[in-house]
Amino acid sequence: KECAAAWDIVEELQAEAAHQKAERLEKTAFDLYCEENPDAAEARLYDS
Repeated sequence: KECAAAWDIVEELQAEAAHQKAERLEKTAFDLYCEENPDAAEARLYDS
């Protein structure tokens, strides 16, 4: 019983790790730059 619960947790952690890795892969270098430098002129967003 405890073993099954432990494996459920392992599977959840693996799924979350895969999800986070996929999210990181979708970001461009520019996206990462903007996140790391939110005050940079290039990172500013303007409403039109």
